[in-house]
Amino acid sequence: YAPFRAAVDSTFTGDRKRYQQPWGSTFHSMQALSRDVNEGAAVVLVKPSLFYGDIISKFSQRCDLPVAVYVVSGEYVMLRDYAMNRSGDLETVLKESHISLLRAGASILITYFTPELLKMHHERKL
Repeated sequence: YAPFRAAVDSTFTGDRKRYQQPWGSTFHSMQALSRDVNEGAAVVLVKPSLFYGDIISKFSQRCDLPVAVYVVSGEYVMLRDYAMNRSGDLETVLKESHISLLRAGASILITYFTPELLKMHHERKL
């Protein structure tokens, strides 16, 4: 969440850890998956998603629900910044980052890059 706060120049000073899962814990993620399934979820969501391929994979293997992934605004800024200021190749950055989520087991992509990805798909570049 720190990248998001930096991306939007947040002045937030509190502690949100009480309702966020520890980023290093697959145990807590699997507990949340079990709880969501038991409560009747129609879809499970991994947010943020770029660095959580292992969680996406475990979710898709352990339940029959669609696994949605959300590339949050901080991830959007990181990818765009890298593509525009370092690699100079937005298409390749988008292909690799988003296809890796599908390869991990995601069935639904929620991303700020939707317009670019749809254009690439329409032009048969994806």
